[in-house]
Amino acid sequence: MKKILIISDSALHKDPRILIQIAALQDDYQLTCIGRTHPGAEYKGEYVVMARGRSISRFFLKQLALFYKRLGKFSRIHLCESKFIEATKALKNQKFDLILCNDLPSAPLAYMLKEHTGGKIYLDAHEFTPRQWEGMKSFELKKPYLTYIMEEYATKADYGTTVCQSIADFYTNDYDFNIDEVVMNLPKYNDLSPSEVNPDEIRIVHHGIANRSRKLENLVDV
Repeated sequence: MKKILIISDSALHKDPRILIQIAALQDDYQLTCIGRTHPGAEYKGEYVVMARGRSISRFFLKQLALFYKRLGKFSRIHLCESKFIEATKALKNQKFDLILCNDLPSAPLAYMLKEHTGGKIYLDAHEFTPRQWEGMKSFELKKPYLTYIMEEYATKADYGTTVCQSIADFYTNDYDFNIDEVVMNLPKYNDLSPSEVNPDEIRIVHHGIANRSRKLENLVDV
């Protein structure tokens, strides 16, 4: 049975995209997952925690990573990130046929592991990460680093997907990152029928994170 490594810097047990990937793959492939939490009781494969290390060493490594980021020495950042160091230690003796990397920030780890484990890289770039949080001061500081990841890692992926055609076009045109296929972020099909709506009391649910850059006050006004 072929082996697949799934990487996501997220809480796997409540990350719907990762859970969909696991459900689609685990009956036909031997899976290993790296993430912040275990995927849950229905997951049958191996799990490696994306460890942050001891608090004192984590603080030191984080400061060192920030120092390299300010200097623009991006290739050294990953050598002092505890989550990368621990994952590489845990998996360096294994071999994989495919590394399924979720989102751009995990791409450096995928390529660090590939040196030890082999396997092709499938980069699932969910959103248009290089501009996802534009307008936030903290994000502006990250843009040079994200550009580095795009040029150094994303463009070398063996296969790339994202969630819609417009984002695929941005990746291809702006960064020469070839998106091979659009894979929409869809839940399982439910055969539901719409209920009648009281025109005097229309209730709406906003599905998504409620942060300032999304200007939810505009939605409230609407």
